[in-house]
Amino acid sequence: MSLSERKRSYERAVVSRLKNLGHGELELLGNLSFGSASSSHLSYPFYRLILGNPYEKGKRNVLISAGAHGNEPAGVYAALQFAERHAERYLDAFNFFVYPCLNPSGFEFDEIKNRDAININRDFKSSPRSAEAQFVAQSLEQSGAEYAFTVDMHEDNLNQPVKGFTRRSNIRTFYLYETCADGGRRLGEKIVNEIKKHTPVCRRRKIYTASSKNGVIRYRSGKSRGNKGTLEGYLALKYTRLALTIETPTCWQIRKRVSTHLRAFMAALDIAKERQW
Repeated sequence: MSLSERKRSYERAVVSRLKNLGHGELELLGNLSFGSASSSHLSYPFYRLILGNPYEKGKRNVLISAGAHGNEPAGVYAALQFAERHAERYLDAFNFFVYPCLNPSGFEFDEIKNRDAININRDFKSSPRSAEAQFVAQSLEQSGAEYAFTVDMHEDNLNQPVKGFTRRSNIRTFYLYETCADGGRRLGEKIVNEIKKHTPVCRRRKIYTASSKNGVIRYRSGKSRGNKGTLEGYLALKYTRLALTIETPTCWQIRKRVSTHLRAFMAALDIAKERQW
């Protein structure tokens, strides 16, 4: 793909907004490089944003990630919008570790994989191939933080059929994955109860190959998800007892998708704020 086929600008849509925030700590985790000097060379800074003070007692850590699949942009915009407009109201209770765009090259070219043809959300294994997954894993290990819960923002891209299914099978409503062994920590159904007031929720008993109930696909541990190399499974195995992945369909307008991601995430925060775990 030539440079003229870029669909978005990572610099304008993500980096400039991060640098203009005016609050939080912006960490450069590394630089991504694709191509060679003799061909089209691409380079991207890879960032994590920390909002709040992780060393302040009495506050819990929450991790937000988005954009592992470059053709699922709504989560990227939602994570940035949360940092810009909504995070401050929650900083009395939480610190936020934000990975706003896990796949910068995919984001620019509107592709599920990065420019090395690696699916980032299948690369969180013991020896990741992508620099993107390596940067995330290294930063998590160096921080040593435990997270009250994590949220990875995704979308069902209707032009990208799931393996073994046709595009007609793609979900056109909201749903989420929840990995949690402790029933007392689960937030999935309560999030859905908030979302369904304004947004249609998937009612299928099976979403692709996974059993679901009221728009929630449940896993008791991160092992099954982790074996697939998903970020949610990796986090559930090593850093949190509650990992969520939220999904919106790309057939909705972008504004609706972004607002749904925000509502789901802030519903989780509002519920967790009232709990003592």
